[in-house]
Amino acid sequence: MSKKYDLYISYSRADYDGARMIVDVLQKQGYSCFVDFDELDAGEIEKQLFDAINNSRCLLLVYSQHVEWDYKWIYGLY
Repeated sequence: MSKKYDLYISYSRADYDGARMIVDVLQKQGYSCFVDFDELDAGEIEKQLFDAINNSRCLLLVYSQHVEWDYKWIYGLY
């Protein structure tokens, strides 16, 4: 059985520092967070991400000017 999370945190790599601060605050408040820099293991990255999304109560998007470009590049939206 997969681990359950309160929040799945999605962010642009360019916003790592801000995402890290947000995760630290949320975890101090008692929320369980999935964020790739804490939770991903080597191998089957896509499966781990989809499992985490499916096992999270909410998705938190850390939005900035970097997000649109990252998601278009990742998902081939150009």
